[in-house]
Amino acid sequence: MKKRILSLLLTVALLLTVTPLTAFAEDCAHNYPYACSTLCTLCGEVRTPEMEHTNYLSDCDETCGLCSEVRETTVPHESDGFPCVENVCKHCYAVVPATADHTDEDGDYYCDVCWTWLGCDQSVHSRDGLPCQDTVCYYCGIEMPAEDHEIGGAAICVDNQCIYCGTSVPASADHNYQCYYEQELTCVNDGKRYYECTQCYDRYTETIPTTGEHEDSDGDYQCDWCVLWLGCESGIHNRMHTTLCVDSICSACGLAMPATEGHVSNNFACRDGWCVNGCNTRIPATADHTYDDAADPDCNVCGDEREIACVHEYDSDCDTVCNLCSEVREPLTSHTPWYPCLDSECLACGEMVPAGVDHDDEDGDYRCNRCFLWLGCDSGVHNRTSPYACMDTTCKACGIDLPATEPHDSNNFDCCDGVCVNGCQTEMPAITDHTYAYGCSTNCYICGFPTRPEAACVSDDGTVYDQNSQQHSIAYYCMYCSRYLSAVVEDHMDEDGDGACDVCGESPAWLSCTHQYDYICSTTCSLCGFPTLPEADHLSDAGTVYDRDDTHHAIYYSCQRCGQMIDSIVEEHADEDGDGACDVCDYIPCEEHVYDSNFDWYCNVCDEFRNVDVPMDVLGVSISEDVNGLAMIFTAQVEGLAFEGTRIIYDNATIGGHKLIGLGAVVSNNYDEVGYAPSLEDVDGVRVLDVPIVYAYDYDETTGTLYFAVRVINIPDEHKDTMLVFTPYFLFENNLGEQEAFSSSAWGDSYNRVAGTAS
Repeated sequence: MKKRILSLLLTVALLLTVTPLTAFAEDCAHNYPYACSTLCTLCGEVRTPEMEHTNYLSDCDETCGLCSEVRETTVPHESDGFPCVENVCKHCYAVVPATADHTDEDGDYYCDVCWTWLGCDQSVHSRDGLPCQDTVCYYCGIEMPAEDHEIGGAAICVDNQCIYCGTSVPASADHNYQCYYEQELTCVNDGKRYYECTQCYDRYTETIPTTGEHEDSDGDYQCDWCVLWLGCESGIHNRMHTTLCVDSICSACGLAMPATEGHVSNNFACRDGWCVNGCNTRIPATADHTYDDAADPDCNVCGDEREIACVHEYDSDCDTVCNLCSEVREPLTSHTPWYPCLDSECLACGEMVPAGVDHDDEDGDYRCNRCFLWLGCDSGVHNRTSPYACMDTTCKACGIDLPATEPHDSNNFDCCDGVCVNGCQTEMPAITDHTYAYGCSTNCYICGFPTRPEAACVSDDGTVYDQNSQQHSIAYYCMYCSRYLSAVVEDHMDEDGDGACDVCGESPAWLSCTHQYDYICSTTCSLCGFPTLPEADHLSDAGTVYDRDDTHHAIYYSCQRCGQMIDSIVEEHADEDGDGACDVCDYIPCEEHVYDSNFDWYCNVCDEFRNVDVPMDVLGVSISEDVNGLAMIFTAQVEGLAFEGTRIIYDNATIGGHKLIGLGAVVSNNYDEVGYAPSLEDVDGVRVLDVPIVYAYDYDETTGTLYFAVRVINIPDEHKDTMLVFTPYFLFENNLGEQEAFSSSAWGDSYNRVAGTAS
């Protein structure tokens, strides 16, 4: 456009140099390209335009869209770009220069706003290649020699590979072994020291030969390890019969050990009993029963009952007649009347007792403090029958008329019917009419109740209260009472083609997007995600059986074009060809299911699924304090365990009815297996649960429950700060004599190493 204006000006200048302007202008058939043009393209004569310049893109646009004439404007250009780089005005597309400098507060040599590389100006370059290779700067091309190979966080005491190029990097330091656990030696077993490199976790074991010497650290004269009795040499013998009230012998050397205590009865002296020392010797009574008198049926010592003559029964101490034999006695105490100032019944026996004292009114409330009888009428004080002061009533005592002393008080607004709040519940009609704020109001301005029919509200133009990339929501309210009337949700529309919704101004990408769809049955644009009606319906495949049981099978159907699951059905088995198998899913019913083991989920004949009861339970995850690993604590129902010192022997152990071969755990980050810990070791031909791997355990012999913890230490450094999931497993021998491992994704516990919490 600028070139066209310059060309016209040069043409006019040439004409002026060869022809007098006045004469040329008089004979010229003027040519003005646009109604807003002011300059003739032939002679250059200036005119008053037929119309004002128009077709500007915005208030900040300087060039007329018709004639390209430039104007002066004070409206600034606006840009949605970064202020530290050159941009384009979002209204008229003019160039907008940078208005701010680049910033680099984090010191990474990239602009914090627009990410422009700033380092080369400060002699900081960015390698266009691996750090351990010769390369050049990605931005300025300067040569950058190779740096040393990098092994990351790997241990320096073993050979490694460069994490960038894979070149072998030899070890640069020796192992740093430290003893992380020492198994104490016993009189029958060797001790062990377990060493581990703190850098690469390499391990080795050192054996400490046993001395065969017995040890008695707790002073109970028994060896702490083999339980051998050591006291006879010191003159201390172990009684075979532990009760001291009978003769016995030493269980170790056979020495006779007479009784040192007498028998002690477990009963009263007046009753036969047994010796409480555990010898079960019968001890007869040594004294007679003791009673208060001839009528006392219970022994005062042991409580044994005896048969006696009538044991008199009286209702109270003031009762004089026996309830059983009607024998009359002198009362033990005087009657206690309900009210001593009135003729009333005795509280104990119910006999009528005449009044014995006068009424008492010490507090002056005109009531007797003993019987609460009203005493006021004689003094001119009456007791109102109705407790409400706003109602006429009478005196309870003398019947005299007593008028109301207070007015009624309504519990409601003046414009509503109510009742008296003083308690009398007298109806109180409204004393004024309802008042309304607007002609369309339905609620009274005074009481707030909806007291008249719905009036005609006048809707406003609506307010956009929500919008997303596909739709906007508009709420409509009454112009007078501001009451919510309705809401609509509609798709964005752009009839003027400015790329923004004509209603809410939202500018989603799909408004100007040339929609593309992966398949003709797709309903969502692959570029902007805009949903639309598909060009064609899904084309179903033949269906796939994904589940079945003894009566039904389930089939799902996918689209042959896009792979989306579009339908599923559940139907009963059918065998029209009579071969004994379902014609659709090949299910074969069986009278008795056959499984490889107690932990086999599917029948070998019909593939029917069953729930497996796994005798294991996870208790939790914790950090191991003595090594750089994690530990999982769980229980198992194990039978046939034996103990040898600090070891648990598994030679005859079973779990779920199968021979137990191994226990352990796998640690993963839900995507890759990152740690593994077997828990059984073969030591001298005996399978044992050894201390270095299981660092704490207990065994409940009554329930067969084994509590133990498996520690996993070989976790790679890249997983040190990830969420880890522990999954226990056990190895067993199945019905076919084969070794199998059993675990379930439902087991396990996760541990957040960063937060230090289990979940």
